[in-house]
Amino acid sequence: MERIQLHDKYFKPFIPNSKIEEAVEKVAEKLNSDYTNEDTPIFLSVLNGSFMFTADLMRKIEVECDVVFIKLASYSGTSSTGE
Repeated sequence: MERIQLHDKYFKPFIPNSKIEEAVEKVAEKLNSDYTNEDTPIFLSVLNGSFMFTADLMRKIEVECDVVFIKLASYSGTSSTGE
């Protein structure tokens, strides 16, 4: 696997993209099945870490739904604030 550079940091992918796509598909199938005749579900996405996951999932959701984003932070730079 190739390394990914983000600013001055390098990362080695831990889970192949194909496995992530499979898992997102399974979650979407289950949600589409579970919420067919239900009230409108609300998906709460915690920024910034879940943005891409939420976008991928929403592309596969077929039921009417609402999406809400909130931003939380427990890090300052690359160190945890402990909060």
